Amino acid sequence: MGILLITLIGCFLILAIILLIVWRKTDWKKIDETNKQFYDSDGDHIYYDRARIKMKKDAASQKENKR
Repeated sequence: MGILLITLIGCFLILAIILLIVWRKTDWKKIDETNKQFYDSDGDHIYYDRARIKMKKDAASQKENKR
């Protein structure tokens, strides 16, 4: 039981070290700059918020048609 617990703790420590190294070497600013191209001027994601964007366009066109 003791050897199993030590092995498990060792595996978690190795995993934590690997994740820390990957986290430190990642260029988060570059990722943020790249992700900005996927958002429109209203802050909606152009893929995940397609229905919301369509509803906004439809509402704007209905307002324009009423004038």
